[in-house]
Amino acid sequence: MSPGTWAFARQLWKGDDPCTTEECEAGYTSGDLAVSVERRKTYLRIVAGFRGCESVAWNEYEVGDKASKRDTRTIGKRLKKTIGTSAKYCKVPAPPIATLDARQLYPAQLQSTQ
Repeated sequence: MSPGTWAFARQLWKGDDPCTTEECEAGYTSGDLAVSVERRKTYLRIVAGFRGCESVAWNEYEVGDKASKRDTRTIGKRLKKTIGTSAKYCKVPAPPIATLDARQLYPAQLQSTQ
């Protein structure tokens, strides 16, 4: 995973298998920040933490079977809030991150729109 960009896989911790209609994970690192957005069927879990800090923030969200523009905005807000919460407890500034294209968490949706 390259720092400063989102990586996608079925389960990043297991390798780079492509996302499925059932599950997908997006991962992001930048400096001391690590973020994971896990989709399992219709639910998303956002987890954010900083290196050297035991406090990890998380947020869960039911999105449905595809990500609409509204969902993408909501996920972006929840990402920002989750990172901000972790930063607060770790007493570090919350860095800006690259925008997550939530549609990439739904590979069947992308294929049907091309």
